[in-house]
Amino acid sequence: MEADLVVRARVIEPPTTRVIRYDLPVWDESGSIVGSAVSQVLFSDTVFEVLETYMGKSSSKITVMQTGGFDQNISRGVEEIPDDPLYKLGEEYILFLVNISGDPIHAPEHELYRIINPFGRYRIDNEKAVSYGQSANSVILPTDIAELEAQIAQAIRENDK
Repeated sequence: MEADLVVRARVIEPPTTRVIRYDLPVWDESGSIVGSAVSQVLFSDTVFEVLETYMGKSSSKITVMQTGGFDQNISRGVEEIPDDPLYKLGEEYILFLVNISGDPIHAPEHELYRIINPFGRYRIDNEKAVSYGQSANSVILPTDIAELEAQIAQAIRENDK
């Protein structure tokens, strides 16, 4: 399994947006660098309360990063990726996470996670598990919590062999 941590968690603080600025080179037609341009990318960090840990070790609260957010100085509205919409306060998820703590850009001095990909996020709606990933190869995704939890347990057992 690619994830460092698999949890069931609830959003307890709404996303906090931060702006990362990158200096990018600008080339002319001959391929020579003639200057630079600043690119600004929005990232949001959301605090979750961990309700259950399926794999890995976590504290009672974790912060999960995602691309997108809102900054009135950069955009007129919320920017988000269709397969990874911003988390909402009170929503509950099963998340497959990668630990990016210590990342020099996003988490140089604190603990931070991100989902492994859009298929690493399931919103819990009653007893249903709603995936945000777009299946391009007819993969049948679990649709209820019990089925998803059974697949997680099987993957962990196979990984431990």
